[in-house]
Amino acid sequence: MIRELEALPKEPSQRLLDAAANSVRRDVSEFLRPRTLLFVVVGYRIEATVDVGLKGTAALSPAPRKAELPRFFYRLSARAQRTYLKGNAIERLDLVVGPAGFSLTAALMGALEFGAPSPVERAAQALVSELCRLLGVRSVRVEVRSVRPRNAVSELHGIFYPRGPGRRAIAATVRGMATAQHPSDPLIVLWMRTAQRHDVVKPKTFLRTLMHELCHYLDYALLKLEDSFHNSGFFKRESFLVRTLYRAEPGA
Repeated sequence: MIRELEALPKEPSQRLLDAAANSVRRDVSEFLRPRTLLFVVVGYRIEATVDVGLKGTAALSPAPRKAELPRFFYRLSARAQRTYLKGNAIERLDLVVGPAGFSLTAALMGALEFGAPSPVERAAQALVSELCRLLGVRSVRVEVRSVRPRNAVSELHGIFYPRGPGRRAIAATVRGMATAQHPSDPLIVLWMRTAQRHDVVKPKTFLRTLMHELCHYLDYALLKLEDSFHNSGFFKRESFLVRTLYRAEPGA
């Protein structure tokens, strides 16, 4: 609460300052319990600020700083902004994984040791199907390829096609016949070898990539979002899935 006493003399005497302070204290005491009272002389007026705080709070905490939104957020339509904020507010999923889920995760970790896409694809598909079953949504197809594509600055770990990869992508797919049977179905594509040295990626890295692309699918199928944005809530959901499934070896 700020109360202003106007039209004081240009150089108020100590007596006037004391009288003004006492007047404000009397007014405040009528509707508030005692709180911190700070008087500031500004030019021709006296300002009294009352720090109200929460009832029963031992110490007053400053208001939490609002997280900054990326610049592109302000270029989105109002509808897209609502979708962004809705997804950003969801940090985890209602998921409880049982022994089957942990067993399938371990099978995926083991399949990577063979270094071939086919067994990794089967293991990844089985894990994703189990997670989708637990979450009550239709499963999404997973395709695993060998060496990551790259450009001058980075390499692609995985990609999610919400409405299928399209005819051009199907033609370039190693197992294009399987994709062509359902060209408009959602599809997750992962690569299991690094672009430069062709090494098999670390198991946890591969699992995180799989969960990342699965989160994109769940944004549509489970959370019913109109779009899937890379925001704080998205990455927290991804980390939640990885922490839920991954069990590091002792001493790792």
